[in-house]
Amino acid sequence: LFSISRYAFGPSGRPAAGEGLAGVPGGASVMFEVELIGWTAPKREVWEMGAGEVLDEAARLKASGGQAFGAKDYRGALAAYRAAARLLLDEAPLEGYASLGELRAPAGRTRCAQPPSAPSTRPWETVMPH
Repeated sequence: LFSISRYAFGPSGRPAAGEGLAGVPGGASVMFEVELIGWTAPKREVWEMGAGEVLDEAARLKASGGQAFGAKDYRGALAAYRAAARLLLDEAPLEGYASLGELRAPAGRTRCAQPPSAPSTRPWETVMPH
């Protein structure tokens, strides 16, 4: 990596860092040797993912929340579960649907009604016609 003086050590330079090591004179440009130790690909944004990837990420977050809950890390579990829910509720990776979490029917289709004898125990779920 080459650096001009202005971005390296400037007009004052740098004194020797120890015995047997050379200093850098003022106004000198320097050449650094850089070794890459490791690299991790950046996490993709949700809008870059397909529906399958979104579901996989939500499942990973759910599993992480389950592990945290099992370890009695309730705050960690809550954070993981919230992240999974947010991922599913806020994004709309399925064409024609408002969101994965609600799975609203596409425009022009209506939701199936629940029979009166079977009240929903999960009000956030929307029943889809088969």
